[in-house]
Amino acid sequence: MSFQLQYPKTTPSTTVVLPNPKFGDVLRLNTHTLIRTTRGGELKAFRDSDWFENVTTVYSFVDVTTSIRDSFETFLIDYAAKEIAINDQLSRTWYGYIITDVFEIITTRDDGCSYDLSFEFLGVLQ
Repeated sequence: MSFQLQYPKTTPSTTVVLPNPKFGDVLRLNTHTLIRTTRGGELKAFRDSDWFENVTTVYSFVDVTTSIRDSFETFLIDYAAKEIAINDQLSRTWYGYIITDVFEIITTRDDGCSYDLSFEFLGVLQ
């Protein structure tokens, strides 16, 4: 299994392969549901079926090599604000956008050959 970032999403010409993300990734689901309390104290929820759902995932990778770090950084700079595809470690395909303002790349060893990186992705599962 591998983790791939692809642009463009349908016929990828640029692909970055990352190691599997760290266990315990974050998945945030926003269904845009309105929840109100009635005068009688009862909770009521409303969600229009036309409203879309936001799914935000946070991926973290550890012990990444220098070459992978460089290709990841180049990919983020070249395709900022463009729709990409992600094939994740569970063989699922996501279409969406990387929404991290400043992506984190942390040097984990003094010799500079091991890095940790993370980013947030807003997308739709295909």
